[in-house]
Amino acid sequence: SEKSENDSSLAELWLGGPQVGLGYAGDPKLTDARFKVVLNADGSEERLFRTGDITKLVPGVGRVLVGRGDGQVKIRGRRVELGEIESAMRECLADVLSDVAVTATGKKKRRR
Repeated sequence: SEKSENDSSLAELWLGGPQVGLGYAGDPKLTDARFKVVLNADGSEERLFRTGDITKLVPGVGRVLVGRGDGQVKIRGRRVELGEIESAMRECLADVLSDVAVTATGKKKRRR
């Protein structure tokens, strides 16, 4: 399933199939945000998972991953929410900073 943004070739990646779980244990709000049941053309229901990944349609190739649609990044293989870092910094540094903005930049290092 695809949800297009401004550019019709960009879409958020949704996954379906038997590997998709039922949701997040003890977190119905996050489950509602990330999981959806859709009706297929044959009338069967399928559970989909919203990955947060953004893909681009490349003619002759198919969909290619171009990044994230949210504030989540991977640092050394661990997923990090930039909003959580901002929140912690605001709390810890409230007496010296009026606001905080965390961004992710840098080059990917190739593993050998």
